[in-house]
Amino acid sequence: MSTALICHAAADGDVARAIAELARAAGLAVRRVPAGLPPGATRPQALAEAIAAADIALALVGAQPDAADCGAALDGIAARARRDEDFRPIALLLPGAAPQTPPELAAFVLLDLRQDADCAARLAGIAAAVPRLAGLLPALLTAKPEAQARLLAALGRRWRELRRGAAARALFEQALALIPAAVAPRRRAQPRGPLATLLGRAKALFARGATDAQADDADNPTLQALAAELGNWARAMHEHGDFSGARRAQERLLALLKDALGATAPAALAVAANLAVSLKAQGRLVRARAIEEEILALRRARLGAAHPATLGAMNNLAATLLAQGEPRGALELLETVLATRRAALGAEHPDTLTAMHNRAAALQAAGDLPAAWDLQVSVLAARRRLLGDTHPDTLATTDNLAATLHAMGNAGAAQELARMALEGRRTTLGPEHPATLASLSNLAAMQAAAGDLAGARSSQEAALALRRELLGDGHPDTLAAANNLANTLREQGDAAGARRLQEPALAVRRKLFGAEHPDTLAAMSDLAATLKAEGLLAEARELENSALAGRCRALGAAHPDTVVSAWNLLNILAEMDDLAAADDLLPRHLLPLLRTEPATLPADLRAIRARLAQLLPAAAHRPGGQA
Repeated sequence: MSTALICHAAADGDVARAIAELARAAGLAVRRVPAGLPPGATRPQALAEAIAAADIALALVGAQPDAADCGAALDGIAARARRDEDFRPIALLLPGAAPQTPPELAAFVLLDLRQDADCAARLAGIAAAVPRLAGLLPALLTAKPEAQARLLAALGRRWRELRRGAAARALFEQALALIPAAVAPRRRAQPRGPLATLLGRAKALFARGATDAQADDADNPTLQALAAELGNWARAMHEHGDFSGARRAQERLLALLKDALGATAPAALAVAANLAVSLKAQGRLVRARAIEEEILALRRARLGAAHPATLGAMNNLAATLLAQGEPRGALELLETVLATRRAALGAEHPDTLTAMHNRAAALQAAGDLPAAWDLQVSVLAARRRLLGDTHPDTLATTDNLAATLHAMGNAGAAQELARMALEGRRTTLGPEHPATLASLSNLAAMQAAAGDLAGARSSQEAALALRRELLGDGHPDTLAAANNLANTLREQGDAAGARRLQEPALAVRRKLFGAEHPDTLAAMSDLAATLKAEGLLAEARELENSALAGRCRALGAAHPDTVVSAWNLLNILAEMDDLAAADDLLPRHLLPLLRTEPATLPADLRAIRARLAQLLPAAAHRPGGQA
C-alpha cells in the first residue's frame, strides 16, 4: 500500500483531515506531520522516517504556519526531493497564504488555490508533474463525496474569513451539490453544477440505499460535520445581512437531508431550526412558527419534554411568538423551560439563569414591567456574583434591565445602567462588537427620550459610522442605525436631513425583507412622521395608513406597534381636519387602552393612554371604556 505524507500547521487541520479521508478512501495509507509525531527527543528521527517512507508528500501552506515544526518537515521533504528525482512533493497554497511563495517550496509542485482559475486544469498539470499521483487522481476525485464536500467547505471558510464572499459562496455551493451523492446516491442523479467537470461525473462510492443512510446518520461523523459546516455557512450569510441567500441555502440543504435521512434526523432538525431563524429575519413569521412547532413536536415525541434539545426548541418558538405579538403564549413556553431547568440544574445554573433572562424579556413585552424588573434584578445579582460584572452574560442582563427601567419611566437609573453595559462591552468585547453597538444604540434611544437630543445624535452618528464601515450600507443593523439617527434629526427640526436618511433606508428594507416585515413597517411609520413634520400631510397619511394596514395583517390589531401607528394616523387626520375618517381607529385600536391599567403598559403606550384620557374623559371613566 502506498503512503501519503501530509504536512500541515495546526490551523489547517480541517483541510488535512478531509484530504486524509479522501486518500484513505482511495487506498492510501496516510501519515500527518508534525501532528502525528511523538513528542520529545525522538521527534526528529520519527519525522525523518516518515519522510523516507512516503510515496507521495503534500504540504498545506496556509495563513498561520507553525514555523518550527512545519519548517523542519518542509526542509526534510525538499531535501528528499533533491536526492530522488521520482519523488515530487506537492504544495497546496490555501486561501490566506502569503502572496510570495516561500523559497523552501522551490522543490515542490505548486497547486495554488489562492487564484480564481480552473481547478480541473490545475489538477491535470499536477498529474503530469507527479507520475505517482496520476493513477490515483481519479480515485481521489471520486472517493467519499462527503469528504470532498468537507474539503470544499473548509476552503470556503477561509475565503469567508478573508471577506471574499463570492469565492466562499462558490465553494460552499459546490459542497452543497455533493450532498445527494454522499447520502442517497441510488435516489439522486450524479451531482451537477460547478464541480461536474472536476468529478468527471464519476460514480460515488457510497452505494447505499436511503434506509441505510438514515440508520447511519448518527454514526456518520463526516456527514454530520459536513451538515454542520454548511449550516455554519448559511448562518454566516445571515449574520452579514444576506437573509434571502441564507434562506435559500438552508432550504436546499434541508430538502436534501429530509429526502435522504428523514425529517427527524438530527442534522435535518438543526438545519430546520436555522431556516426558521432566517425566515424570521425576513419577517416570514407564520412559516417560521410552523417549522418551529413541528420541531418542538418531534423533539417532545422522540426525546421527551425535559430534554435540553426540546427546551431549546421551546425557547426558539417563544421568540417567534414574541415577534408575532403573542407574549402570553411565549410566557407559557418559557415558564416550562425555566421550571424544568430549575428542577434539573438548580436555581443558579447558567442555563437556568438564561431561562430567567429570556422570561423577563417576555414579561416586558407582555407589559408586566414590575415582574420583568424583579426577575432581571435577580438574574443580574446572580450573574454578577457567579460570573463577574464584565462577563458578556452579566452585561446583557444589565442592558435589558436598563430597557425595563426606561419603559417604567425611570430615565435616570436606566441611563446609568445603559452606560455601565456600554462601557463594559467596549472593554470586554471591543468597540466594534455587535453587542457594543447595540448598547450604544440603546443608550442613544434613552438620551433622545429624555430630551438629550445632542447626546443622542452624537451616539447615533458614531453607531452609524461604525456599522457602515463594518457591515456596509445595506445591512439591517446599518439601516436601523440610520433610521434612529433620522428620528433624532427630525426631533431637532431637521426634517429634510431625516428624510434623506429614511427614504433610501426604506427602499432597501422593502427590497431585502418585503413590504410587511416589521422593520419595513417601522421605517414606513417613521418616514410618515418626518413627512408630517415637513407639512406633507397627504403623503404622510398615505404612508402611515399603509403601515397601519400592514401591522394589522402581520402583527394583529392589538399589537403595541399597531396601536402606535393608529395613534400617529389619528394625529395626521386631526391636522388635516378629517377626523371623520378616524371612525375605525378609536374603537378598534385606541379605546382598548383606556381599559388597561397604565402600570402594565410600556412608556409609549402609557403616554398615548394619558393623552386619550385627556381628550376623551367620558370614555376613560365609563365601564369598559366604551365611547
